[in-house]
Amino acid sequence: MPDPIRVAVIGAGNIAQQHLPVLLAQPDARVVALCDAKPEHLQATAQKFAIERTFPSVDALHGWGAYDAVYVLISAVASAAVAERFVRHKVPTFLEKPP
Repeated sequence: MPDPIRVAVIGAGNIAQQHLPVLLAQPDARVVALCDAKPEHLQATAQKFAIERTFPSVDALHGWGAYDAVYVLISAVASAAVAERFVRHKVPTFLEKPP
């Protein structure tokens, strides 16, 4: 069996609470990182779902780069710019809230 897809999740708010259980249940995917600018959301969600690696900014996550795909689960206002950044680097990107 091939290695699971390493997924980084951007956004730890309400919609992430719905997506993370589904992602974590997939045998062919592994959530390797969580990113959110709000420390209280980031830490609470990381703890709830046992996600060890966290990033306080998209810049920090992007610089790390140890993922195969990203899930963008942030506000529609900001999501397009964030998603575009990863798409330009040919990272498969799931965008929950298209503009």
